Amino acid sequence: MPYTEKDRREHIKELQGYLRYIDIHNGGNGIIPDGIYGDNTRSSVTEFQKNKGFEPTGVVDNETWDSIIEEYNLIIPFYETPRGISPFRDNFTIIRKGDTGDIVYFIQIMLSVMKKDDIPYPRIDGIYGDETEDAVKKYQSLAGLTPTGETDIFTWNNLSENYSKR
Repeated sequence: MPYTEKDRREHIKELQGYLRYIDIHNGGNGIIPDGIYGDNTRSSVTEFQKNKGFEPTGVVDNETWDSIIEEYNLIIPFYETPRGISPFRDNFTIIRKGDTGDIVYFIQIMLSVMKKDDIPYPRIDGIYGDETEDAVKKYQSLAGLTPTGETDIFTWNNLSENYSKR
């Protein structure tokens, strides 16, 4: 299969994306990935090469490419989206009255900071008792979910999404 202009532009865009993160991480504005190896890209490559002690040619050779990838891989974890926690090992886990432990604390904390007057704040004690069940039912009702009082995956996802938005 021949190497097309579309392939070339996609590879340039990939390079520009790496350079953008590197530049932003180092306090710059970052180039806009447009798939065109123009003056901005050449300048960004040249600056990268200078910073790494390479000959500043503005051309991406193997050494420059490998160094860009290495630098990118070092900084990209700083820009990842934080991962949420999930109590669900499979699709059948439901957290309900009588359950205890850390996950119940998380549910209680999320409910208690929702700042909705209609939701009773449960005691934060790690025990899924009557107060927590009532708060979950009220939350489910307000969120348009079936008010079972049990925290299934739908309730968990809705609750954690709203908690993250607060």
